[in-house]
Amino acid sequence: PNVFNALKIYESQRKIIDFEKFWVKIPTKLLLVQHALNFQNQIKSDYKKFKKPKSESTIIALSLDELNHFWEHEFKNKSLEKVRDIFVFACVTGMRFSDVSRVSINNIIKEKNCISIYTQKTKEEVEIPLVHYSKTILEKYNYNLKVISNQKMNDYLKIAAKEAGLDSLRRIKEVRGRETQIIEKPLYSLITFHCGRRSFSTISLEIGMPMNQVMAITGHRSLQSFQRYVTHSKSELVKSMNEKWESINFQTKIPKIDCQ
Repeated sequence: PNVFNALKIYESQRKIIDFEKFWVKIPTKLLLVQHALNFQNQIKSDYKKFKKPKSESTIIALSLDELNHFWEHEFKNKSLEKVRDIFVFACVTGMRFSDVSRVSINNIIKEKNCISIYTQKTKEEVEIPLVHYSKTILEKYNYNLKVISNQKMNDYLKIAAKEAGLDSLRRIKEVRGRETQIIEKPLYSLITFHCGRRSFSTISLEIGMPMNQVMAITGHRSLQSFQRYVTHSKSELVKSMNEKWESINFQTKIPKIDCQ
């Protein structure tokens, strides 16, 4: 088997594959292979041709109702409250963790009522309009949203979401070896800070923002990469289809069929 399949089989024998963590480990494992080659071990060099294969992952995003429910929950623990607030900030700005933690009063353009920031990942400037949620959060923390590490943020976010009752079941895929299983897990166990960015993209489209405007705010360059951030709830799809199709004034009647 090639290097990728060998590594995948090795991981599947140890535990259920968490693909997000799996890809993080790949560079380290390939580095070990390179060291082995330096010692003239007989290892095929097909790893140099390795490209991350495309895989479908379940998109976890909050609905507008879930976002409002989370926002309105009253926490006794101030640390959990701050974690919730900064996550909601990401949900209404579409910003990454690396950018949220750098926002300050210097990034606010009052004349345009927006945040202007060069994203850490793409080094491009984006302007993000301020809405009620984001204004309230910035003022609450005196324009200082510096927080703990991303990993700790994710840990506390799950605790906050569980306390707030974000327990709707979501279907996700889990891979055991070569088998893919569909299982259900509560939302609070799946939520991460990056869900805020996905929630922003999904909710923005559902409330009627044009896709090109949403992409301009999130900084996505291609439709293909943007679509990986968007999901649609079944109830919203049903509602949308009913509204659109029921609004059509059909002029042609469907003829009756004589079955005799």
